[in-house]
Amino acid sequence: MPLVFTYLSEFIPTRRRGLMLASTVAFWQGSSFLAAMVALFIIPAFTWRGMFIAGAVPGLVLIVLWVMLPESVRFLIARGRLEQAGRIVDGLSTIDPRTLPPPRHRPPAEPAHLSAILRGGYLRPTASIWLMQLTGGAVFFAVAIWLPSIFARMGFPVVKSFAFTGLIAGTGALGNIAGGLLLDRWGRRTTVPVFLCVGGLLMFAWGQATESWSILGLGALTAFFASGGAGGPLFAYTSEVYPTRYRAVGTGWAAAWQRIGGIVAAPMLGWMLGSGAPNYAFFTALGVLLLIGGVGGYLLGYETRGKSLEAVAAELAGTTGQV
Repeated sequence: MPLVFTYLSEFIPTRRRGLMLASTVAFWQGSSFLAAMVALFIIPAFTWRGMFIAGAVPGLVLIVLWVMLPESVRFLIARGRLEQAGRIVDGLSTIDPRTLPPPRHRPPAEPAHLSAILRGGYLRPTASIWLMQLTGGAVFFAVAIWLPSIFARMGFPVVKSFAFTGLIAGTGALGNIAGGLLLDRWGRRTTVPVFLCVGGLLMFAWGQATESWSILGLGALTAFFASGGAGGPLFAYTSEVYPTRYRAVGTGWAAAWQRIGGIVAAPMLGWMLGSGAPNYAFFTALGVLLLIGGVGGYLLGYETRGKSLEAVAAELAGTTGQV
């Protein structure tokens, strides 16, 4: 997933980058809705093993797409492969290349290292991103793993639990689009933390819900803001902060912290539920995590709205044109 954002951020125009990158996650979370709906039919007939077969089908489609995708132009330029980069640009642009000045030759870029995103101007935005990814990932994976069990503990049948989980995940997909629209209006530093904090407050209310309509409604609203409105925009923001030379490194480590959040939170919260803790304690813990991520992310954040990737790199590196 981090490589998708790394790749797309280098092709999308600045004025549409926030919306289009965030909307990418809408398809990812929308597929969660689709998977839940498919599970309604496959699991009763073929058990959980049937879902593994269904999940393998999209992998075959990716093989075809891989052949069709062009290489990143910025990646090629950084390695001195200007002729190949020029051919890709000619295929994407309507501008006559004869009207442009000759390209400036650059020496091939050196390999990127983790230390590059942990020093200088990159330290604060990296800390902001890691904190939001850690807390957001903890909430997303904990809900994805334990929500059907919580619904079952409330007395809902298994099939209805899948349906509820799927509808909530589908609402999160819509939140990605809404968050992407606001990225280009409010800015990254404001939009993502606000959505996390609103999601945290809604999580407290969701934990108190007892009726089917309130459980489903508050769950959908929470997913809209927390996993949706904050999830996609956060990855869009992540892929913008780092320059081409270590954009994949920065985005990959951010995704790693998201997974670490899930690895730590899911078993801990599962232990909480297994030990007999009430359901609202589960949702309260998630709400606190979202508030920590939102407030900390805002205080440490850096704004990238309306700036080209080269401008962001120049500001954070403290030198002009370093990418």
